[in-house]
Amino acid sequence: MEAIDTFRDAEIGLAGEVSTRFRDLGIVRFGIAVDYVAALPSGQNSDGSLFLLVLAEHRGTRSTKHALLAQLSLELKLPLRLILGIFEMSEANTPGVGGVLTKHGLAAIPEAHCYLSDGRNRIDVIGPPSAFPTEPRIFLYEEVIHPEQVGSYERLVHQSFIRRWLLERNLKDSWNVERLWFVREECIAALSEFTY
Repeated sequence: MEAIDTFRDAEIGLAGEVSTRFRDLGIVRFGIAVDYVAALPSGQNSDGSLFLLVLAEHRGTRSTKHALLAQLSLELKLPLRLILGIFEMSEANTPGVGGVLTKHGLAAIPEAHCYLSDGRNRIDVIGPPSAFPTEPRIFLYEEVIHPEQVGSYERLVHQSFIRRWLLERNLKDSWNVERLWFVREECIAALSEFTY
């Protein structure tokens, strides 16, 4: 979060729809907006491609929360971009998924993760510091995306990566994208029950 400190005092003017929504909430600084969004409960939005629902539904995923903040950054002309990264999720770097992976005979599976970047640093503003694992997440793929690309485009890239990953690891005979996606969904469910 140190990288975000540079932008904490940026004033939120009426520069667009997202900045107007934050102003309507009485939030006038970027750092306060970050803290507000980070503190909202985690949970799926009724439409995962509409990041504005984070404010309306008072919850969001890492993707929708970061997309909302990325759009706010764009409106404020801050040099922060939304990144879609893919890493191999394991118990070591994502505590709480180990039981599901073991049950299916896997050590890790590809997982997509959205975060902000200032061009030098990955900035994950969601979740308490204790939620971060001791083993770092090594990203195998990263791409700058537009906030409106969370949801369907994010899923398309993720599933395309899984397809290549299965081929590279010679797992295509025993696994397919749909089956691995089901295991991923089990992992996400396990994470929602895991307490840090």
